[in-house]
Amino acid sequence: MANGIPAHSEVDQGACDLWSRTLTQGQLSRDQAKLFNPVTFIPWLCVNRIYWLTLFSLIVWPMTFHGAGITDITPIPSGIDKGEILLGELNCVACHQARPRVVSRLGTPSAPVLGREGLVLSPAWLKSWLENPHQVKPGTQMPDLLHGLTQANRTQAVESLVHYLVSVQPTNEVAAIGADKSRMTFGKDLYHGLGCVSCHAPEERPGEMPVDIFEFAQKTAVPLGNLASKYPASELIRFLRDPVKHRPGGRMPSFQLTEVEATALATYLLRDQVPELTDPNKPLQTLAGVKWEYYEGQFQGTRSMDTMPVKSTGETSELSLSMKEREQQFGVRFTGVFDLPQAGEYTFWLTSDDGSVLDIEGQRIIDNDGDHGAVEKQGRVRLLAGPQSFELRFYQNGGGYEFRVQWAG
Repeated sequence: MANGIPAHSEVDQGACDLWSRTLTQGQLSRDQAKLFNPVTFIPWLCVNRIYWLTLFSLIVWPMTFHGAGITDITPIPSGIDKGEILLGELNCVACHQARPRVVSRLGTPSAPVLGREGLVLSPAWLKSWLENPHQVKPGTQMPDLLHGLTQANRTQAVESLVHYLVSVQPTNEVAAIGADKSRMTFGKDLYHGLGCVSCHAPEERPGEMPVDIFEFAQKTAVPLGNLASKYPASELIRFLRDPVKHRPGGRMPSFQLTEVEATALATYLLRDQVPELTDPNKPLQTLAGVKWEYYEGQFQGTRSMDTMPVKSTGETSELSLSMKEREQQFGVRFTGVFDLPQAGEYTFWLTSDDGSVLDIEGQRIIDNDGDHGAVEKQGRVRLLAGPQSFELRFYQNGGGYEFRVQWAG
């Protein structure tokens, strides 16, 4: 099992003609040629370079839908008619009448879930989607249902539909998530490592990916569309955690993402909502509160948090351990900014059982690390007036615990 994909080592079927042909012509190495054998593709991708995931659509689906139209990428198996595949993929029988036997054979997909059981979508996105679905998402299977109306009637119809769709959306409160560069980086790694690029093009070309393959993937991959204008963060997280629930007829599988993973992936996919995440010349605006990351496991000092998986994240208005889910073997990393009214020498006290450390502007101020009983340590530092970034780590391995932070200046 690799990334949730069963990886079978045994292969008892012969290679397809294309595989044999490419080997004979000497165009590809044996490992590269495995990509063209649907039997060996899955185990190979689990242990080889990630970028070949972008070729997954060449094997699984014989046709790709994109802005340029429908591309027949690989030969259709014998006994299956190309037109029949199109009838099913484009869901033609949703509007056009066909005999029950044909409808049953096509197995046409169901539509995305709308209404109270669906997701909250941006009214502005709904408006642009209804006005021109193919411009918003090139290659979409949704037809332009309003194309036959005059411009005036079209505008009126779009407005009416948007108001109706918004009125039947879920009534749950839409929650925002804090913009965080480290969370976005984690999401980027997930996007390119989980298998998202099996269907969607990689956002950036990895150094080892040939340019022609990257350009081909950009042209033929399933487009994401403008997610930043479509979803509030909490709604995209809901979709990522259970895509089949919201799009039962879609191809996207459930990756069994945790809340932390789905939040990180949503942060990356919605990064255009906060340009400061990707533009180093635009500093992120600060909000009231402190960000925390929660860990569980056996700690070998606070440095263990650098390699341990994050179990959950959030924001808090105080330096407390209210987010802990157990009494033993847990740790918390706080990060934030405090604003000093004037320059001067400041003193900080850090009491902990077990270990803790405090860094300000990347400088270690207090080192109270390691397994020990309640110990108080202090540190003095001269700071300038204005915002100061800090990082505070605490962990508890066993026994009782204590955690307290104080400062004066």
